[in-house]
Amino acid sequence: NVKITNFTSSFADGLAFCAIIHHYYPESFDYQTLRRDERKINFDLAFRIAEEQAQIHPLLETEDMLKMGNEPDKKCWWVCIVEMSLKIFDFVQKHFLSSHIVKPKNKILLISSLRKGSGNTATANRLSHNLRAYFDIDCIDANMPNNECESFCQLISKYSAIIALHAYRAGHLLTKLYDNASLILPPLIIIFGGTDLHSPEEKWQEIIDNIVQKANKLVCFNNEWKNIIESKWKNNLKCKVTVIPQAVEILNDYSYISPFEGVLEDSGNKKFILWCGEIRKVKDPLFALRLFSMLSDNKFHLLIVGYKTDSVLENEFENEIEKQSTRITYLSGLSQISVQILMRTKCWAFINTSVNEGMCLAMLECMRLNVPVIVRRNTGNCSVIKHGKNGLIYETEQEAVDQILLLENDRIRENLIVTALNYVTRTHSISGETKAYKELLNNLIKEKT
Repeated sequence: NVKITNFTSSFADGLAFCAIIHHYYPESFDYQTLRRDERKINFDLAFRIAEEQAQIHPLLETEDMLKMGNEPDKKCWWVCIVEMSLKIFDFVQKHFLSSHIVKPKNKILLISSLRKGSGNTATANRLSHNLRAYFDIDCIDANMPNNECESFCQLISKYSAIIALHAYRAGHLLTKLYDNASLILPPLIIIFGGTDLHSPEEKWQEIIDNIVQKANKLVCFNNEWKNIIESKWKNNLKCKVTVIPQAVEILNDYSYISPFEGVLEDSGNKKFILWCGEIRKVKDPLFALRLFSMLSDNKFHLLIVGYKTDSVLENEFENEIEKQSTRITYLSGLSQISVQILMRTKCWAFINTSVNEGMCLAMLECMRLNVPVIVRRNTGNCSVIKHGKNGLIYETEQEAVDQILLLENDRIRENLIVTALNYVTRTHSISGETKAYKELLNNLIKEKT
């Protein structure tokens, strides 16, 4: 998310400098926490990591950069970058390049449902992107056609490990592989998504029961899910359950033009409340529509973002939207960066109405972006939200209405925002998630070697 077009203003805020260092030393700091307006922090960090990790003694100091302001000296900065680039290359070549040639990265297969706009898709994309620094990752759709699955079976042996995201959706494809007795399958990590632990469908349960027994490692997002897994399969687990919280990835592309200017009318006193997720039964969007009909004050406006994936629910959903068209806006599916821009620029609050959740990414993103959250009581939500501290929890429609009105208290609102930001920054970092999966994969591969 850094654009370098010159050797002056592109380096003025320190983010470009940090991005170069972070590319070579991704575990040294969490790039997502850096801000453009904290120039001193950015330069101090980059200079320090460069010296500690690669023995690069900078030609410039933080004070020099701050004095230069928004237009650093072109020649001075160019010499500094060239010198650092040469030293980084020498250091990488000396310490890493030869070992990489001798020992190529292990190949990892990540299987997930890749439906547009789903939480599983966002998680799969984030994991595959961040783990590529350490492994050769292939990410495939669990819903691939049967003819593709047959040809894919012939390639499975080249992988050192498999990560299956969602025990049913990915497990459905894996069952076909395990049914092929001639295949030698790599060790398997299953990541529980949430609905795979609370599905009423028998066909789901049979597949999940079967694939759980074949897993070498099991992962879930919180301790509450861990307790459920250990209780549900206590006699069939052959491995321990590891808890790795979902990470929050904020896309800091400030040059991106907001797609909402002129689309959402804002008279100055409207309070936009965001609902985000797939339009399907488990997310219960109709609950949000019903509770909004109970709000008498028209200053509250509901923004619903999500793809329609349930044909049975679709007609009722559209009819309810039409009834309240003056106070509800449906924006269909949006990209992750568009949703985050919506959170930054328009949202007064976020509401989650899911019957059950693994760990809601949109909720975590709002907490990171200073948007207070109101969530329905379920295992996944309650593992993150502590009522009255970093968010608000409700059970009934009337309770949800009461919590929305409570957010009009500025003191309560500010306390929730500050506590939520501190919690997410501490518990749901990209570096923490990546490190945990890296260690899990390395240990698994080592055990099977």
